[in-house]
Amino acid sequence: MHAPDEQVDGVRFARLVTDGRSLLESGRAMEAYRSLTRALRLWRGPAMAGLADHPPLAAEIARLEELRMSATEYLATAALALGRNEEAVALLGGVIRECPLREGPRAGLMLALYRSGRQAEALALFRTTRKMLIDELGVEPGHELARLQQSILRQDPALARPVLAV
Repeated sequence: MHAPDEQVDGVRFARLVTDGRSLLESGRAMEAYRSLTRALRLWRGPAMAGLADHPPLAAEIARLEELRMSATEYLATAALALGRNEEAVALLGGVIRECPLREGPRAGLMLALYRSGRQAEALALFRTTRKMLIDELGVEPGHELARLQQSILRQDPALARPVLAV
């Protein structure tokens, strides 16, 4: 099947995610937010639903699903930069349910909870994350999570400022 790129949702989705990430990295959070929101609106369910059992498509399905998770993480980062903390909480909660071992979304969720006035929940998330990582993988949380936990405990004023990190 041949179709122009602008008519293929997967191609349009990938382009919008790439644009959104670039905008986010350049500090243009509102434009990134818009691009990533448009990208995720193209998503209508599992990638290539009904075709997952076709081995030739497995790599492309996995790529698209990973790109969707990344797009959601980038959108949450943009939401945090714009002060939309509760939206970031909801977005990152979904990512963590699907990919529980990813530390980046857990750090983002801790920050979103803290900025939402939910310090105790942010610290509880660190404790449950630490326990899960030790129990399942035999490792301690990475430096990003450990530093964030310490910053929350100190109520570091820098946490209140938007931080554009990807």
